Amino acid sequence: MKMNTMNHFDINEWRNYITNDSNNLIRLRMEEHLLVCEECLELYMNVCEEMTNYSAIKKIHPEFVDKVMKEIKIKKTSSNYLISKARNRLITYYVVAACMTMLITITGTFDVVQRNTKEAMTVFTNKLGPPVKKAYLNGWSERLTDRTKNIIKKLDENI
Repeated sequence: MKMNTMNHFDINEWRNYITNDSNNLIRLRMEEHLLVCEECLELYMNVCEEMTNYSAIKKIHPEFVDKVMKEIKIKKTSSNYLISKARNRLITYYVVAACMTMLITITGTFDVVQRNTKEAMTVFTNKLGPPVKKAYLNGWSERLTDRTKNIIKKLDENI
């Protein structure tokens, strides 16, 4: 065992201690010294950290980091691609829905549906009897149809 001038253990002795390369008597002295010396405790902790990092680095295959980084890039690229594809699909759905609505509005299909709905509701309420006829006569469906028709007319005027 070699002690430096201040009765401290040097870095190589702490490395030997950590790797169990020192005898039991020296290990016991070193442990007792750690209890009273902050400076050696700090050195011991640094050596422990250094050796732990070194042993971890030795165990990692040299190509490991490259493989992980490549996988991260692949995942990120495929993730961005999927988000872009979903966004494009959503925009396409909105465009198709808008085109269909404009086509139906321009061709007057809503007017035909409105007229046919009124006629169908009249026949339907006549067959079902007074409670349904009363609800129909209160005009709930007619008001709904009229409001829809007004909205469609305003849209037609703006086009």
